[in-house]
Amino acid sequence: MRASIAVRAALIVVAVAAVAWLGLGLRAIDLQAEGQEEGRAAGSPPQGPRLQRALDLLRRAGERNPDPRPQLDEASLLLAAGDNRGAARLLEGIVERNAGSIRGWGLLAAATASFDERRSLQANGELLKLYGRIPGQLASGVVRSTSGRRYRVVPGHARGVVDHVLRRGDRILLTGWAGLTGAKRPVQEVLIVAHGRVVGAAPPTEARPDVRLDVRGARIGFRVTVPEWALGDRAGELDVHVLGAGLGAASQLPVNCRRRQAAGC
Repeated sequence: MRASIAVRAALIVVAVAAVAWLGLGLRAIDLQAEGQEEGRAAGSPPQGPRLQRALDLLRRAGERNPDPRPQLDEASLLLAAGDNRGAARLLEGIVERNAGSIRGWGLLAAATASFDERRSLQANGELLKLYGRIPGQLASGVVRSTSGRRYRVVPGHARGVVDHVLRRGDRILLTGWAGLTGAKRPVQEVLIVAHGRVVGAAPPTEARPDVRLDVRGARIGFRVTVPEWALGDRAGELDVHVLGAGLGAASQLPVNCRRRQAAGC
């Protein structure tokens, strides 16, 4: 009899806790919706008392919800308001707790682009891993070439293909072609990115008569060689992404994975 009473009491405690948890979750949803509405009403760029109220609502929603979406909305609003550093501080905590957050890494790449280029590129590198190397999925950050040039990451800015990623002893050879079709000219540089950093760069120097591309000048072909160790991490896993860059912007070039490649597929 006592055991039965104890079981019932335990069930009541569990039920009360579940109702309380559900109540908190529903309140968090309401707070998030109110925060989003206030954020839209705060203007473009958001500012003034409505911005502060929106941020307060989203902050309270995040405190009541293990889901990172309220905090992501808060970071996005901070970014729109021009507080890049505040957004980055919030986003660092989000991606630390939610390493698979595509939106979190994308916002972090954008937030850090103006004051921490290396972190912006690292965030873009994490995005590439999450997207499974789908072409053009770098976020709107910046990269700095080994030549010192800075490029905004703009998907679709460059057109091209990485034909081969070949192992040559202790080095990796990458070949392909790339052009800026909007400007009708070859790219200025081809950038090799591994594990969130630029490890090699070279201009296109070879003719590619097999490629039909409406650009001025026939030299759109590239050959870039980098040490294999530069593409590996501590576990020895190779990571390589190729960007076509020019006129202040860069975008990812797809690797031809119908062929057997040493990395990139």
